[in-house]
Amino acid sequence: MNYQSLIQKHLRSCVKDILSSLKNGGFTKNQHALITFSVNYPGVDISQKLKGEYPEEMTIILQHEFWELDILEDRFSVVLSFDDVYEKIIIPFDAILEYRDDSENIEFVFDLPSSCGESDIAMANIIRLDDFRKK
Repeated sequence: MNYQSLIQKHLRSCVKDILSSLKNGGFTKNQHALITFSVNYPGVDISQKLKGEYPEEMTIILQHEFWELDILEDRFSVVLSFDDVYEKIIIPFDAILEYRDDSENIEFVFDLPSSCGESDIAMANIIRLDDFRKK
């Protein structure tokens, strides 16, 4: 059993539940969500301007000024203001690298699922000891 994968799956589900609560007015005055995500993950939809400014990963803050938060089964979308320009962004839950709420001292750190190819790159850099053992 892959415990780490199972834990990450359930923590992503927690993020979904937290965002659903936020959409329904569930955050207190000081609570906020800091969400860091991979901008290159399949299904992430951000403007070319934002992708130019954040070519690898981006952190958004959901606290006071966000609009049209929509929670779907595998992703969420939200409208945020960047330099007084409103932009809708779409983030699959699997693209999330970190979720934080400093007011509650909560932090979830995620690995990208292997389907995005990141683990293939990491695996290419692993040296197996069996390759050096005498046969």
